[in-house]
Amino acid sequence: MISHAQAQALISARLDAPLDPVAQRELHAHLAGCADCLAFATQIEHMGRDLRAMPLLPASPTVSRVVLERINTGRSPWVRFGEQQIDFRRPAADPL
Repeated sequence: MISHAQAQALISARLDAPLDPVAQRELHAHLAGCADCLAFATQIEHMGRDLRAMPLLPASPTVSRVVLERINTGRSPWVRFGEQQIDFRRPAADPL
C-alpha cells in the first residue's frame, strides 16, 4: 500500500501524463480506502478542469518584451539566487 504522500504525488503526476498500470492500480487501491486522498484527488481534478476551461490570453507587450530581453541576454533570472552568499552555519544577527 502506498503512503498518503505517494498517493498525492501520483494524483498530481496524472495531471501531466497517464500513470503506468502498476501506479494506477496502487493509486486506485489507496483511494478506495482513504477519504482524505480521494477528496484531494477530486479537488485537483476540479481545479485542472477549471484551469483548462479558462481562456488563453496573450502576454502583455511589456511582459513579452522583458522576457525576450532576458532570454536574449543569455542570463537566467534564476542566476541571482546563486549570487547570494548565505552562510547557514552562522546565526542570524539579532534584529533587536
